[in-house]
Amino acid sequence: MLEVVFKKLLQAVLLFPMGHELRLAGYPDYVVDKTCNKLGYIDPVSGVPNLLVSLGYVTTLTYLYCCDVSLQFRLEQIKDKLHISPVCGELLYSQIPNGYAFCLGMTGTLDCLSHAQFQLLQEYAFEHRTFLPSTLNKKQIQRGSLEVVHGSWDEFFLRVRSEIVDMLKLQRAMLIIFHDSDLLKQFATELNIQKPNLPQHKGYYILSDEMKRGRRTS
Repeated sequence: MLEVVFKKLLQAVLLFPMGHELRLAGYPDYVVDKTCNKLGYIDPVSGVPNLLVSLGYVTTLTYLYCCDVSLQFRLEQIKDKLHISPVCGELLYSQIPNGYAFCLGMTGTLDCLSHAQFQLLQEYAFEHRTFLPSTLNKKQIQRGSLEVVHGSWDEFFLRVRSEIVDMLKLQRAMLIIFHDSDLLKQFATELNIQKPNLPQHKGYYILSDEMKRGRRTS
């Protein structure tokens, strides 16, 4: 197992150029926050660094490079960032029921499962199904009204920005879906110019196929 760990570590080392500024091909730009001694990767669209994203040993080695050439952190701070992460194995939660002779499952949506979901229950050998009445009061679904903005791009942008401000004041997140990536980038560029003047505004993230797995889970 340690052989696999050291192999990953050496593969990360080979990515680093010799005698050049550290900008690895295929990896985003970064900054180091001196207040918390962490490295943050910069979102290419919003320009906001994310201190929660880690790309494994590449991030650790990049941090050590910054410590060595410019930031001059204390030795104790550098040691706190050094670690080896051995992979001890993989466990599929979906396969756990197969290890038991008897399984008891409970769900509140058993009466509306799809055909594929029912097939999955058969794979787990669930034979008996009992429907229990809900202990929660059912509430009427609240549906918002549909609003279509007829007008110029500026009118559309200001209307969406206004709703962003309203959601920020309510401490709520907001998901905006665009027709294509060009329209998304145009909106993001304009939002960087006309940022909401609120302390709750911390930037935004672009959820796309190009987003790395570490960013998705942060």
